Amino acid sequence: MSNNNAPSTGLQPNIWAAIVWGCMLGGLTLIFTPIIGVIIAHVQKRKLANTPFGGHLTAAIWTFWLTTAVFFLVVLGVVVLAIGLDEARLTHWTTLNSGLLAAAAVGLWVLLGMWFLFRSGKGIILALNEKPWVTWLGIF
Repeated sequence: MSNNNAPSTGLQPNIWAAIVWGCMLGGLTLIFTPIIGVIIAHVQKRKLANTPFGGHLTAAIWTFWLTTAVFFLVVLGVVVLAIGLDEARLTHWTTLNSGLLAAAAVGLWVLLGMWFLFRSGKGIILALNEKPWVTWLGIF
């Protein structure tokens, strides 16, 4: 799909979207690449707003910030519970309960990671195939 009305950004709009999604996926090995991706998305968002690929950048921005927020909320919840329970020195708080807390936190992180991978993988595949971002229920 060639868009003759595309703004002059030096690269085709689908390439910008693929770069952003590639940066998101790069976060699996290098923690700073999603930050680079979200910065690129914010910078290019206005330029690509009138193309089918503006939705990719919006989706990438939402994916980054939602993943970051949920990750840190889970960490904060675990820390607050662990400190609070230690301070209260609850006698009925057992190793089993702390293990369940850890398992719940790990489970939430795994689900969050799967959601992140799904959205990032979907985004890069759509961008490379020159297709716009399509949402299902707003979260997928």
